[in-house]
Amino acid sequence: MRWQIKSTFQTGTPTNQSQHIVKHLLNQRGFKTTSQQQEFLNPPEPSLKTALTQLPDLDQTQLNKAHARISKAINSHQPIIIYGDYDCDGISAATILWTALHQSGAIVKPFIPHRVHHGYGLSSNGVTDALSLFPNKQPLIITVDNGISAIKEAQKLKKMGLDLIITDHHTPPDILPPAHSIVHTTHLSGSGVAWLIASLFNPHPLTEFAALGTVCDLLPLTGFNRSLVKHGLEHIKNTSNPGLLALYQAAGIADTAQISTYHLGYILGPRINAVGRLSHALDALRLFCTTNQTTAQSLAHHLSNLNYQRQDLTQDHATMAINHFKSLSTLPNILVFHHPDFHEGIIGLVASRLTDHFHRPSIIISSADNVLKASARSVPGINITQLISQTSHLLTNYGGHHQAAGFSASPDHLQDIHDSLTKLGDSLDPKLLVKTLDIDLQLDPSLLSLDLFDQLSHLEPFGIANPQPIFASSLPVKSHSLIGKTMTHLKVQPEQPFTHLDVIGFNLASRRHKLSNHSSFAFTLNKNHFRGKTSLQLLVKDIK
Repeated sequence: MRWQIKSTFQTGTPTNQSQHIVKHLLNQRGFKTTSQQQEFLNPPEPSLKTALTQLPDLDQTQLNKAHARISKAINSHQPIIIYGDYDCDGISAATILWTALHQSGAIVKPFIPHRVHHGYGLSSNGVTDALSLFPNKQPLIITVDNGISAIKEAQKLKKMGLDLIITDHHTPPDILPPAHSIVHTTHLSGSGVAWLIASLFNPHPLTEFAALGTVCDLLPLTGFNRSLVKHGLEHIKNTSNPGLLALYQAAGIADTAQISTYHLGYILGPRINAVGRLSHALDALRLFCTTNQTTAQSLAHHLSNLNYQRQDLTQDHATMAINHFKSLSTLPNILVFHHPDFHEGIIGLVASRLTDHFHRPSIIISSADNVLKASARSVPGINITQLISQTSHLLTNYGGHHQAAGFSASPDHLQDIHDSLTKLGDSLDPKLLVKTLDIDLQLDPSLLSLDLFDQLSHLEPFGIANPQPIFASSLPVKSHSLIGKTMTHLKVQPEQPFTHLDVIGFNLASRRHKLSNHSSFAFTLNKNHFRGKTSLQLLVKDIK
């Protein structure tokens, strides 16, 4: 792993050193003036007014058209269908909009497509099944977290005399679908866009679900997204939603006051995504819309059990794929792996594991019902969708963005697809295949303190575009040991005067050979509470 240290903090006067470090980080992240820093540290409550000023691609005219058409449907008792998506962002978006419209007196039902039976977005089968929610009626259809590319399906609905409102955040095509109105911005998540629509009908829409969808869909936590997540976290900590409360309990979250973006992205989000991967995501929507505590508890346990199954499947599939490439004498620059029995719902997770392990673009292909389906992940600097597009003559369809993509194809083309993608890897820049650890600051270890940890908390919530700061410091090493049930974690005891620091490297037992009498550590900071004692913990990322 190559270390890329952005800057070194020069120690000055002993007073307010921690505050100066935070200001240095803010400056380094582009917040250079005092007003910019204050706005970042204290983002305003999210509102439609601030959204219109902060989101340059949000069209207020389209927003007004959508508001008028939905209001007309409510007032005339016209049925409304909310057409969602099966991931956490799509479920969060459907929850937000269904709740707001239901509370406004609308006749409204949600539709969540099934990953296998319907596929992503507005599909022909999906539209047919959604319309069956109101047989012999002419409903208004509102998409959330999808629809911006559904030209064929939008044309079909228009021919049927049905109005379609699209709310989405994905990259739009050159020609937009023929819809009544399109509320769109690439700067928010699907749940963020749904929150904007909901705020037209409810002055207090479900900001907690906008925060959940924004974090889990990996949106940058700056600007309006930061407002949504920072204030949404407060709603999450104090929520009365039976579904969220039941999910906390099922996930073992006892102290809701400590919920952070970590819990959203790594504990709650995976449980919501698991039901869409292995079953039907409608159960996740039912969880968040029910007012019955018994139903909520049952559904929450269902989601958690599916997540355990998802974890086991992912581990089994990833181990198989990793071992395959370990057995090769030469590792390809693009890793392409096919297995006919891999579950379609988790091939993206397996591709992520493969990319994390080898730091190479990875493509996992499954085959069911005589169709190849693939999911791809990439590394910074390599546009995986662009690479896949060079094999488009072999594919039925494909799509994605720089770091993630997918495609489908005929099984007859499997070997050609494998060979073509592997050969494309030969032209990649080898430097992009070396993992880089971005380190915010090189710090003298004397500056590491609980006060610094407390000051850094003002930068939260952490996430994309605002990651938890990584520091590098050199420490004298007194001793080290392996800990944990499987002895896979590394614990380091520094020499005086740094014996108060708790240095832990989770799953870094293999790096103990890097330790010497004086070693450099890359780490994030944490506060550790143990037997009534609070200490500063260094969570080690790498050792040199």
